[in-house]
Amino acid sequence: MKARLFIIALFGLALAACHKAVETRHGTSLQPIASPDLSAIDSLMWQRPDSALAMLLPYFDTSISYDHYYAHLLLAELLYKNDSAQTNRAELQQAVAYFDSLADTPDAAFLAARAHYINGVGYYEQDSLVDACKEYIKALEMMEERFGEKELVGEKARFVAMTYTRLTVLFSDFYLHEQALFFGKEALEYYQKYDATPWHIAWILEKIGSHYDIMDNYDSADFYYHKSLSMLPDTNNLTYRDIATHLTYLSYKKGETSQTALNQLNSLLSKAESSKEYLARCLSIGEIYYLEQQFDSAILYMGLVYDSANSIDSKLFVAKRLQEIHLAKGDTALANSLAIFRSQYAYPGNRYGEQDSKLTALCNEYEKGKQETLQKGKTKMIMKQGEFILAIMLVLTLIMLIFHIAYKKRNEHLKKETENRLDAALQDHEKKLEEKELAIAEERRKAENMLKAKEIQHMAALGKARNTIQHLQEENKKLNEQQKQEQWQPKAPKGEYEALTGEGLCINIRQRLKKMDAFSSFDVKDHASLALSSQELSELIRLMDIHCPDFSRKLKKLYPNLNSKDIQLCRLYLLNLSVLQVAVLLGTDYSSVRKRTNRLKEKIGTEEIFLQLKSTFFEET
Repeated sequence: MKARLFIIALFGLALAACHKAVETRHGTSLQPIASPDLSAIDSLMWQRPDSALAMLLPYFDTSISYDHYYAHLLLAELLYKNDSAQTNRAELQQAVAYFDSLADTPDAAFLAARAHYINGVGYYEQDSLVDACKEYIKALEMMEERFGEKELVGEKARFVAMTYTRLTVLFSDFYLHEQALFFGKEALEYYQKYDATPWHIAWILEKIGSHYDIMDNYDSADFYYHKSLSMLPDTNNLTYRDIATHLTYLSYKKGETSQTALNQLNSLLSKAESSKEYLARCLSIGEIYYLEQQFDSAILYMGLVYDSANSIDSKLFVAKRLQEIHLAKGDTALANSLAIFRSQYAYPGNRYGEQDSKLTALCNEYEKGKQETLQKGKTKMIMKQGEFILAIMLVLTLIMLIFHIAYKKRNEHLKKETENRLDAALQDHEKKLEEKELAIAEERRKAENMLKAKEIQHMAALGKARNTIQHLQEENKKLNEQQKQEQWQPKAPKGEYEALTGEGLCINIRQRLKKMDAFSSFDVKDHASLALSSQELSELIRLMDIHCPDFSRKLKKLYPNLNSKDIQLCRLYLLNLSVLQVAVLLGTDYSSVRKRTNRLKEKIGTEEIFLQLKSTFFEET
């Protein structure tokens, strides 16, 4: 007994000594705790990085402490989330080393992984892509080694998903498709472990599909594109149109006719909301014309991209295509000028070769290490399960042996005692059964009484409903009689519409709009001189009332939901104008007019506003 107590005391002293040694390491405690202010800023950062940055900036002090390194880590993260370059690289790298020294503690382990991640962002901003990749992978390894699958939820899952996404983008930039697919699918898995927005999930699905598309794995590309579309809450957005463009071009590559694909792409082109999107659609259309050897059309669309695109990659791609086209057409002068342009951006053949190899090696090493870790985990789990099962079997064997001995000794006594208990239980059960039968009978009687009462209430309610229906029928009859009295005024006589469009103001409007270039930008500010004045808008109202008396009141009566701005749009669309032309005449942003026009179509119930208004208010000539 004394020996056992001595061993226990010795073990306790050893634990105390270890704990003391860890506490004194680096002059800090094993479980350092951040100040409440920094913890609050950290929590706010995941939702409102702009507000968090404003709160953090006055917080810094010069003392070297846990909070000092924590604050610099938060500053680097917030600068990144607010689209600003890192300004504290030296302090951040000190924070990386500091949190690495505390990585065996739960809170600091997460901070250490975040420090490596944001340090990788800094390397990426400096174009040190291999170092950036190493830091991202180090962050993942720390998270996956320190935290189990059940712990990688919430902000931790979001952080891991964000890190995998950065790696996906990095390998995509180098067109390393296999590696990008590996990291993209890992990111997707973690997006589904926290409350990620549908937009983020749709983006990573599109990214995966695009790599399959480039690798000519059409079935997989089609699967991920459609899955991405299913995540979007609506179709009126840039992401939807980008994926629709991918699918259209994919269908063309799988055998769909070029005309069908071009019709779909032109429809998407008409919905472009920016010059960048417009040029992207032009590039897709031009590529199909190029593949179909319709070179004049290809030059038209690709020339727009070459002249207006800001992306060097896009300009180089279309320059290559245009060079090939001009060579095929025999125009060597233009082909040579394009070759000169391309040569200005030509890179040595091995510029990216070394980085490609290093990045590929890092990815393969990480993937191999992850597989080995998973295999070790499975082996360890199997061993633990075997040990657990063996222990259970031993315990069960011992219990069965003890039970057998006890049962043998007390068999007769237990048998008699059991019989007595069964008799008592049976009597008690019979008594309770009788009580339940009586209670059920009472409940049945109450239910029948309640049913009769409800039938009486139902009959009374039915009588009231009949009276209400009769009253409504009488009211409806009166309303029909009232509507018969309000007869629709006849349409304007034949020739009035031509008289309206022949008015001087209408002719002037058409002459103004002819000044717009066929490939004009969607920026209405470029056409400010064409906008109608308030006097001209008033004159248009007067002309409408002359050639279609009481136009506004009739329109409001037909469509009660229309407001004054809707009626103003109707007057302009009655002149058979496009959305862009209406936007220019009103001097209003194109996208705003397009959205108002879409709502007007819903209120009127037609896609053809001009035809609907003309047939409603004017007789055909």
